[in-house]
Amino acid sequence: MKKLASIFLALLFALSLGVLPVMADETIVIGVLSYLNITESEYSHDFASSETLDMYNTGFDWLYEKGYLINFVPTDSSIRHKAVFYDTMDALVMALNTGKIDLIDDLPQVTAQYLCAQNDQMVPMWLYDRERIEAEGGFAMDCFKTGGAGYSFLLMEENQALCDAFNSAIADMKADGTLDQLIRTHIHAAIAGEKIEPIALDFVEGRETVRVAVTGSLPPLDYVAEDGTFAGFNTALLAEIGRRIDRNMEIIQVDSIGRAAALSSGTADAVFWASSNPYGSSERLQGMTEEEFKTRLTKSHPDYTEEQIEILARMGMASDFQEDIPEHTIVTEPYFVDGLVCVGLKSKIPRE
Repeated sequence: MKKLASIFLALLFALSLGVLPVMADETIVIGVLSYLNITESEYSHDFASSETLDMYNTGFDWLYEKGYLINFVPTDSSIRHKAVFYDTMDALVMALNTGKIDLIDDLPQVTAQYLCAQNDQMVPMWLYDRERIEAEGGFAMDCFKTGGAGYSFLLMEENQALCDAFNSAIADMKADGTLDQLIRTHIHAAIAGEKIEPIALDFVEGRETVRVAVTGSLPPLDYVAEDGTFAGFNTALLAEIGRRIDRNMEIIQVDSIGRAAALSSGTADAVFWASSNPYGSSERLQGMTEEEFKTRLTKSHPDYTEEQIEILARMGMASDFQEDIPEHTIVTEPYFVDGLVCVGLKSKIPRE
């Protein structure tokens, strides 16, 4: 099944406002940054599953009712849509501004906030109250993660040793607070309008070099300046990982759709981001039935009510987190987790 949380919320919100009416001969066009393991038609087809929609609706209704979603208005309107993939964020934004698409979907919230801060004609369809969710943790955070995505390095499966080294560095950075500091300094600051600065990558003669492909398509998470300069969070994170694993880091730029080819051709040893399971690679649900997943949730969360277990199980079983992980590739544990949101034009999404 396809991970459909943000597209579901986006369309419900837009339809509830009456700004994107669906008539018999009309289709809402959704722009999405190209995935590596699913086609446009598969993305659109999976959304047609009423069972999948119902699974997601269970959890997001709860988030809305508890006030964890900002500016979200649910509705039961029927939906028709078509997904169109774009290989760069610039192409997506241009398509939105010229009316070729109605919405940009499946964006990490920080990217939606950054884009809207840069373009006052764009507006997020909704936002998560992430500060409150993080402060309260528990079930609210589990719903946030289940409806969101992790962002991990992507590697070929034969490169497990490098994957393990990255995982060790990421774990250490989480434990000692370095990762949170990099997020505050290079992601939150960029959203607030601070200048995104280049970060120097160490080079030590004779040390092994790891080539990492970046796209620049998820600013400020994965950022490349207009002049081609690599800067911001991606460079800061790579510089820190390089120091911790004793490797030189070399950055190359590719389009979103070119990430897998960069790996398989040997052009890159790792890709900076792939959408992954926000709970980590050890938490995949492949082969599990819903009842088996409920049993595991009950053991891991004995304080959760039956209703909460049901909500997480239904949301979790609607997702397998494989859209961005092609065959013969592996991902690290996520270095960043965020809710997925959507943006549109203010002219079509009026606010009170």
